[in-house]
Amino acid sequence: MIKIFFSFFIIFLYITNAKVELTLEEKAFIKANPKIVLGLDKNWNPYIIKKGDLLEGLEVDYINLINKKLGTNITLVADEWENIIFLAKSKQIDGLALSSISNDRKTYFDFSKTYLQSYKYIFTLSNKKVTSFKDLENKKVAIQYMNNFEKYLLEDIKNIKTVYVKNKDEAHKLLLEGSIDAFIGDNVDRYLLKLKGIENIQIAFDIKESIFNAVYSIRKDWPILVSILNKAIDDITLIEKRELYKKWFNFEKLNLNRIIFSQEELEFIKNKKVVIASATPWEPFHVEKQEGVQTGISYDFWDLIKEKSGLKSINIQVDTFTSVLNCIKDKTCDMAVAVGETKDRKQYALFLKSYATFPISIATSKDINHISSIDSLKDRKIAVGEIYCT
Repeated sequence: MIKIFFSFFIIFLYITNAKVELTLEEKAFIKANPKIVLGLDKNWNPYIIKKGDLLEGLEVDYINLINKKLGTNITLVADEWENIIFLAKSKQIDGLALSSISNDRKTYFDFSKTYLQSYKYIFTLSNKKVTSFKDLENKKVAIQYMNNFEKYLLEDIKNIKTVYVKNKDEAHKLLLEGSIDAFIGDNVDRYLLKLKGIENIQIAFDIKESIFNAVYSIRKDWPILVSILNKAIDDITLIEKRELYKKWFNFEKLNLNRIIFSQEELEFIKNKKVVIASATPWEPFHVEKQEGVQTGISYDFWDLIKEKSGLKSINIQVDTFTSVLNCIKDKTCDMAVAVGETKDRKQYALFLKSYATFPISIATSKDINHISSIDSLKDRKIAVGEIYCT
């Protein structure tokens, strides 16, 4: 019996320890530039900690890891951020670390992929169960005085009593005393709490709207360095990231399995509800459990993707699989979860990576001998599903 393999398309996530492969041009660039210097703000512990002429911290370890993967000699300098920006714009150094993408910087720099994300967190005592702002209604939440961003994060939250503190030490003290119920903090708080040996303050939840995507900003005339750095960033594994965070942060509450999304992607996730079209059930990939409720292998995969990404969706029912494809063509729906890729469909649809592969067999009546090859089907009548890609 002939078996034809058919694939559905979605994302496979995996970790690889493959060595970073560079082009001849990239290798030549590294050889011609044996020392590359990036700058960053000296006041951002524990990402950078300045001890005399020595630097240590999470960013130093990141750069050391990148150097190991690439065979480069990238070094860091730390100073007041204003001075670092001037040095990078004037090409006295080669770019910025722990930086963000902004329109005013695009004149001077090209940007790497995001290699690190930082959020604001809600901190509470460890014996309190708080998972969202709703749990803080009528509670006292401290923010740093004159911190407009933290103030902005609380603007739309009803019935929260805001308490202003001068610094992080005061926030920690007030929480331990019971004078407040929570405070907004960040990775610096996590570092300081670990440094001070305070174990009964926890991260209750992270504030998704507070994302900071860290990139390397590289001088505009060195786009090849961006390409080189991106390869190293892609090669850094979850295990390697975990070890770095474990070293510098009290990170038990940190979700290192979080998928890194760009700001544009986060806006899409927040504002868009994906419309999925489905037709006649195709068990076991698509099973209609009850009217309007879809399940099966394909929908189980989709539920996992929604859980990991935060995507939201609604299902619409159409009469045939042809109608499903027509919905995608005319954009009355956004996607289908069980579709094979064909040349014709690629003209109006995009396809993700395969999430399931399975054999399709040719079935015959019992009185027909075994089919040994496609050639033996010549001049025979073969039934297939209408517009199926097999």
